[in-house]
Amino acid sequence: MMNIKTNLTLFALLTIVATAVFASEYDKNASVYDNGKYAEVISNLKISAAKGNVNAQYRLGYAYYKGEGVDKDPREAIRWWEMAAAQEDATAQYVLGMMYYAGEGVSKNYAEAVKWYKLAAKQGNKSAQIKLGIMYESGTGIAQNLAEAVQLYKLAAEQGDADSQANVAFAYEYGRGVTQNYAESIRYYKLSAEQNNGFSQFKIGYFYENGLGLLKNIPEAIRWYELAAENGSVQAQTTIAQKYQSGIGVAQNHALAIRWYRKAIEQGDVRAQANLGVMYLNGQGIAKDEAQAVYLFRKAAEQDFAIAQYNLGVLYAEGRGIAKDEAQAVQWFRKAAEQGYAYAQNRLGYANFYGKGVVKDETQAVSWFRKAAEQGDTISQVSLGIAYANGKGVVKDESQAVYWFIKAAEQGNAQAQFNIGLAYETGKGAEKDNEKAVYWFRKAAEQGLANAQFKLSEAYYKGLGIVKDAAAAAFWARKAAEQGYANAQTIVGISYANGDGVDKDEIQAAQWFRKAAEQGYAYAQNRLGIAYTNGDGVDKDEAQAAQWFRKAAEQGYANAQNNLGVAFANGKGVEKNNEKAFYWYKLAADSGFTKAQTNLAQMYFKEKNFAEAIRLYKLAAEKGDAISQYDLGYYFSIGEGVEVNYAEAMKWWKMAAEIDDKNAKSSIGDLYFYGRGVEVDYIKAYMWKNLAAASGDVKLAKERDLVAAKLSAAQIEMSQNLAKECQNSKYKKC
Repeated sequence: MMNIKTNLTLFALLTIVATAVFASEYDKNASVYDNGKYAEVISNLKISAAKGNVNAQYRLGYAYYKGEGVDKDPREAIRWWEMAAAQEDATAQYVLGMMYYAGEGVSKNYAEAVKWYKLAAKQGNKSAQIKLGIMYESGTGIAQNLAEAVQLYKLAAEQGDADSQANVAFAYEYGRGVTQNYAESIRYYKLSAEQNNGFSQFKIGYFYENGLGLLKNIPEAIRWYELAAENGSVQAQTTIAQKYQSGIGVAQNHALAIRWYRKAIEQGDVRAQANLGVMYLNGQGIAKDEAQAVYLFRKAAEQDFAIAQYNLGVLYAEGRGIAKDEAQAVQWFRKAAEQGYAYAQNRLGYANFYGKGVVKDETQAVSWFRKAAEQGDTISQVSLGIAYANGKGVVKDESQAVYWFIKAAEQGNAQAQFNIGLAYETGKGAEKDNEKAVYWFRKAAEQGLANAQFKLSEAYYKGLGIVKDAAAAAFWARKAAEQGYANAQTIVGISYANGDGVDKDEIQAAQWFRKAAEQGYAYAQNRLGIAYTNGDGVDKDEAQAAQWFRKAAEQGYANAQNNLGVAFANGKGVEKNNEKAFYWYKLAADSGFTKAQTNLAQMYFKEKNFAEAIRLYKLAAEKGDAISQYDLGYYFSIGEGVEVNYAEAMKWWKMAAEIDDKNAKSSIGDLYFYGRGVEVDYIKAYMWKNLAAASGDVKLAKERDLVAAKLSAAQIEMSQNLAKECQNSKYKKC
């Protein structure tokens, strides 16, 4: 699934701009310059300068710097400015600081720049105060000293410099060089904002939005953001665009969002480029244009904006707006990942894990998952947990798997909550605890995770870790079923078929079985086949039944293979074909399905392959199949395929009787009546015939009555008491 990111993070980055102003204070002769009479002016300046006139010295330095009336000569400019500076001319001192800082006419020398800035700043030169503050802040040419930087910005701020007021405000906001103080920060921002400083207006909006030193007031925040945006603050332009895009604090207005993003883009703002790219990608307020989204993401990505790099990687990976190229996707994911962007680290881990655009390397994958997981990325925490659980790219460690699942689960990740539930259910990585398993399954289920809803349903159905509740089981199964979860659709079908937790409804049962069957779920396909066979909730249709049995059978589902065999053996919904019946019975029998073993045994008997028939009967009989138990008893009693052995017959019929097979009970009665393998005993014969007749079978009741003719009333009463004792002991004391 595509996971494009919009940047909604506020970056409070202050860029200080100080512009050198040359000789603005000294504009004598400006009109002469305007008329181009440089020679006359220069001559007069030289005379005055030679006499020590500080204004002339400064002005003459300016002329040499600009090449006005003389050949341009920065060194000569510096010579005259040094003369003026020596007479404590602050502007000359400031300009000398600029020259040493830039390395014009002299070798670059930050220490000299600091010296001259200090002299000018001491005399109140605002520009020097600002430049010296910058050097203290950055530690350029002098030891870093934030407190001194703030003091210098304050001096300039007191002279009304809006940028310096913003700098002081910023220092108070973040406690840089001063104790953090929102009230002072707001005071300075407001002073700056009154001069239409866009950055300061933006910051006041930020303070209102977040309730920093001011009562939180979103409408007021929006007003300041819009004012700042109109005054060219790129931060404000992007922020107000984000508000209009998301509808946070203002009525959603995609047209205004686009307008402000474009304004910010004109200033090169990478966040605006990336966010407008998202709008093009999703068609928000503008015609959907994936190619334009790629263009904008690329512009921001090439400026190392991690979110845009990630988004561009996603589009390459999915081939949206550009030809699919997983190798290119990996390159962009890597660029963002190396900047610490967790989503990109996760995608890079995924690419390495599955070999998408890069050589498969599970160890590398785990390394990237870990980087993102340690930043709190829940998807990566889950991925890392799965890696530990399966020993992929790391030594298998189920306790570590649980550790990472818990990290993600506690942040609300539903998949992690489900995985923790499984850990407690199975005892893998955590001590087995069904109650805790239910707790986490519920957490995930309430977030709509279908497999968790199914597990919670299962817990209610079985009473594991919670009080058994068929209605709750049906409720959660239906929740999962409505999301298309085939297992749950089948359970809902079973609930309706049996009336467990819901009113019995065979039509609903068939409908849910069909939903799961159409997803290829073999059990449901078989159940739908049975519904068509019996006409349960659907019109009886043996051809449809056979089709659904075949779908399940071809997936190796033994029950359906047996049912399809039955269809071919009896010509139900298909043309009768014993060879095909044999084929499907054998597949099911070989997988251990008892009914198929019985059916196949019967076919072998008909073909006189008694050894194979007896082998299969015994396999099924030993697993409790009453038909095989009865048939074995029958064949041992008549000696067909085996030698007559009444003891064996008795053994197998008793096993069938224990699971309430009426014919086996009646046959045991015959053994006692005729004295086959046992002494003749009419009382026991009556007992067994009576137990068989209790099934309501009229024929068996007549056989019982024939035996009764051999007994007295007292003997019949004794036999009936023995029958009760036999039943109460579950046929162990018979």
